Amino acid sequence: MQANNPPKIGETIQFSNYNWQVLDIKDGQALLISKLVLEERAYHEKDEPITWENCTLRRYLNGEFYNKLSDKNKIAKHTISNKNNQWYGTDGGNDTTDHIFLLSLEELVQYFGDSGKLKNRPNSSTWYINDQFNKNCIAYNPLGSAAWWWLRSPGYRSFFATFVNRVGYVYVQPHLLPLVGWRRSPCLVAKIIAENPKNAEFTAFFPVKKIFFKKV
Repeated sequence: MQANNPPKIGETIQFSNYNWQVLDIKDGQALLISKLVLEERAYHEKDEPITWENCTLRRYLNGEFYNKLSDKNKIAKHTISNKNNQWYGTDGGNDTTDHIFLLSLEELVQYFGDSGKLKNRPNSSTWYINDQFNKNCIAYNPLGSAAWWWLRSPGYRSFFATFVNRVGYVYVQPHLLPLVGWRRSPCLVAKIIAENPKNAEFTAFFPVKKIFFKKV
C-alpha cells in the first residue's frame, strides 16, 4: 500500500514503529488498536477502589508511553465514555479525554462481535461472556502466545477491572483478580486517533475489522 493512500477498515498499519489494527473509520479519523500485547502492567498500583479516570495505567499510557511515540503529534485527543458495569452497576467514573485508552466492554463487543450477552446476562451465576466471538477477542504477545488483556470498564466492584482471558472469555465479573499485581495485560491494546494518517507509513498485513481518520 502506498503511503499516500489512507488505510481501510480491516487492515493493519504501521504507526510509530508498532503495528495497529484499524477498528473504524469515521468523520475523517482512523481508530487504531495495537495488534499485540506490548507490555505487562497492572491496571492500578494500589489495592483500592478505582476508576479508569484515576488509575495508574491511564496515567502511564497518556504520559510515558505517549511521549515516546515518534508520531505523537498525529494523535488527537478523544473524549471517551466510561459507563457503569452493565451487569452489576459498578460506577465507571467520569468521562475522560485521552490520547490513548483501553477498550470498554461496549466497544469490545461493538468491534469484535456482539452476541447480546453483555446487555442480556444469561443468568445470575454467569461471570463472563463465552460466545461465538471468543476467537476474535484473543490477543497475543510478541512471542506468539495468547495473553490476558485489560479493558477499562469496572468489574463487579470498584476494586476490580474487566479483562479478556487467553481463550477470549470476556470477564464482566473478574472474581479473583485484584487490580494490583496482575501483569499479563496488553496495556497498549489502546485506541488512538491518527490526525494525519497520510503522513504515516501504512502496510496491509492481515484482514481485521474497523477505524477513524482526520481529513487533510
